[in-house]
Amino acid sequence: MISAWDVYWLVKLDSFNLMFCIFLFVSSVVILAALPVSDYDEELAKKIFKIGVCGFLLNITFLTFIPTTKEAAAIYLIPKIANNKNVQQIPYNTARLLNEKLKEWVADMLEDK
Repeated sequence: MISAWDVYWLVKLDSFNLMFCIFLFVSSVVILAALPVSDYDEELAKKIFKIGVCGFLLNITFLTFIPTTKEAAAIYLIPKIANNKNVQQIPYNTARLLNEKLKEWVADMLEDK
């Protein structure tokens, strides 16, 4: 059974993805900010560049592994639907009903001739 707390975190996943996208943008700006600093202080530019690259890689990793709300819902629901006995009976029942109707139609067609 899914609780309200689970639903809350499921809905908030998109917010986390947005936050990491913003952090990714900020770390990209930090990397670009290291370029003009290199003219004045090469050591400081290297530190800024390293911090920016670490932030960039960390955010890419988070964005890769944290699912969106839709992906998380699919991860949770697809196995439940696929393993549900009632859902698995639907194609069988549909095929049986169609077969019965087909037999009726064939019988009606043979009676008319």
